[in-house]
Amino acid sequence: MLLNRPVTAFMLVLATFIFGYIALRDLSVDLLPDIETPSLMVQTQWSGASAREVETRINEPMEGVLSTIPGLKSVHSFSRQGQSIIALEFEWGRDMNLAFLNTREKLDQVRFMIPDQAERPQLIYTTPADEPVAVLSINPSGQQDPDFATRLELKRWAEQVLTRRLEQVDGIAQAVLVGAIVPEVHIRFKQDIIDRYGLSINAISNVIQQANVFSASGELRDGWYRYSLTIQSRIQSLEDIGRIPLLRTQGGERIITLNDVAEITFDEQEPTSFAQLDGNQTLTVLVKKDYGTNTVSVYEELLPILDEMREQFPGISIEVLQENATYISNSISNLLQTLAFGGILAFLILFLFLNDPRMPFTIGIAIPVSIFLTFFVMYLGGVQLNIISLSGLTLGIGLLVDNAIVVLENINRYRDAGHKIFEAARLGTKEIALAITASTFTTISVFLPLLFLGGFEGAFFRDQAFTLSISLLASLLVAIGILPVLVVTLNRGRKPSEDSNSIHIKEDKTRFTKGFDRILIIYEQVLEKSLAKP
Repeated sequence: MLLNRPVTAFMLVLATFIFGYIALRDLSVDLLPDIETPSLMVQTQWSGASAREVETRINEPMEGVLSTIPGLKSVHSFSRQGQSIIALEFEWGRDMNLAFLNTREKLDQVRFMIPDQAERPQLIYTTPADEPVAVLSINPSGQQDPDFATRLELKRWAEQVLTRRLEQVDGIAQAVLVGAIVPEVHIRFKQDIIDRYGLSINAISNVIQQANVFSASGELRDGWYRYSLTIQSRIQSLEDIGRIPLLRTQGGERIITLNDVAEITFDEQEPTSFAQLDGNQTLTVLVKKDYGTNTVSVYEELLPILDEMREQFPGISIEVLQENATYISNSISNLLQTLAFGGILAFLILFLFLNDPRMPFTIGIAIPVSIFLTFFVMYLGGVQLNIISLSGLTLGIGLLVDNAIVVLENINRYRDAGHKIFEAARLGTKEIALAITASTFTTISVFLPLLFLGGFEGAFFRDQAFTLSISLLASLLVAIGILPVLVVTLNRGRKPSEDSNSIHIKEDKTRFTKGFDRILIIYEQVLEKSLAKP
């Protein structure tokens, strides 16, 4: 029993604080638990295609092939103008890494079955923890509604400078632009001129494609040297497009170019996403972190980078629209405040009843020991610090005080009966140990089934059940192992009170305890009469 080994007990307390602090510092902090949702999404872009064409030429062939993936539960497809979305739901508990590879293999098989004009299908896997660490707004300083040229320049700066700089930060996986314009060349043909020269739009389209060539053409050997050959005929500007020759007039007097039959302009592609701030268009950046990294730490590393970019580019306004790190930090702060308030309140209540600051002072030590022990076990169990686990820990704070109070009160009862402090601690703890153990496990049994609950609900609330159960077990261990040692240490040299087997009012008691004893005397009298006349 640790009561006979106080040095060992205090070393355990010290070790609990040290390892608990290290675990708290290294615990992964996030808003929601990392849940491996058994679902994937396949997204395919086909610019200019109608919803019916997307359904018949992309969705139907894909559904037939993807439905053969092992472990697949259901397939749902959605068609819209120029876009195909196929949602795949797998059986719960399926290894999503293997499912991802199987799906990618099927997509490679179906690639030749969809139109060549369609882009390569994108396979997307998301979890609740993929929520961006921060959402940034990028705008030219002093401009509320920038024109096309300014927005295009801003988009290029964000792609080439901002996102690359952000992705160099440890813990940031990706910086995604939302609302960025996509420039494209618009060619508006003059139908009367096309008809005059006997041209067709398909023929002109083929000429444009052939004029924009970049391909390898083998190699040239010269003795020991080898030279790679490439054919480059890339279009670099609107002028290059306009100078593309289409045909020669009769007699070869003149070459008809694209400028002669069409009007060529540089414009914005029809947006697939947009962002607005205060009613005006803006460019936003979604900053996503690496899997399992600390959200608060990543955000704290992000802020100096944003300040650095503001100093280097004063003409660009960078604002943080949304971030979860502050909410998480406030949640942890509220937990610590609840812990401190609970400890102070428990101390005051025990002081009012016991009229001795040394006895309730042990509660102030027992509570943080239980909490830090819980942090250490959470770290070993791979549990994150998030709003779900924090809710379990907050519930546990209110319950873990109970065991310590019961043991402390029973020790004090033996002490008032005339036993020395060591004997009172031994007898009081031994007498009540079985009862508080049964009570603690009864409470744990209510939440323990959540650990074995299947499906999304079980995965989501497992952290709460784990932290609550561990905090209660920690409080039990502290109450029957550490608390008696603290009581003996803090009360050495105190003389035992005179025997007080019956309820009476002592002269050295406070007004509170005197009033409470009077209530107990009345209760005792009522109870005796009730037992006499059942």
